[in-house]
Amino acid sequence: MVNTAIYSLNCYNYSPVSYNLHRQNYSPANYRILHRLKEEDMFKDIRRNDRKLPLEEGKRILEEGLYGVLSTVGEDGYPYGVPVNYVFDDYRLYFHCAPCGSKIDNLLFNSKVSFCVVGRAEILPEEFSTSYSSVVVFGIASLVEEPSEKLMVLERLIGKYAPDFAEEGRKESEESLSSTLIVRVDIQHITTKGREVK
Repeated sequence: MVNTAIYSLNCYNYSPVSYNLHRQNYSPANYRILHRLKEEDMFKDIRRNDRKLPLEEGKRILEEGLYGVLSTVGEDGYPYGVPVNYVFDDYRLYFHCAPCGSKIDNLLFNSKVSFCVVGRAEILPEEFSTSYSSVVVFGIASLVEEPSEKLMVLERLIGKYAPDFAEEGRKESEESLSSTLIVRVDIQHITTKGREVK
């Protein structure tokens, strides 16, 4: 069993007490080897193969999406989905969050997450259906500790959501770097599906 990270957290700061979970050399492949599990043992195939889209389309949706819904599980057993701004970097997702609240509590309880982004959606009333494209990823969340990686993420977020304020954003990022909480999701599995308009 992989050790979990134990953190002392409050609304104003956080300090790692133990950081044994998913260090910088973590990779989804290593995780599967460690647990001696194959991907097909961990994740189900899409039921409708005719709706399955290429992996590259899923990566494109992740690149272009304005927000995604992060799903976690809490200690009470309830699932919790919340929309977040994010950046996608190869097979990693990043977002920032407050150091207290349901999202971070759930991530510290269970680091396994899913993340959904809808690329497009068009209602087809005459067909009682919808034309759409979407991607769902599954991965392992961890807190980013390396300052250079945190700064890279903040600069990517500014470039995506506030490109006209890059200089101001970088200054703000550098000043708040130590108190900013950044979460990384190392992606293990991606499913992409959709329905084209005929």
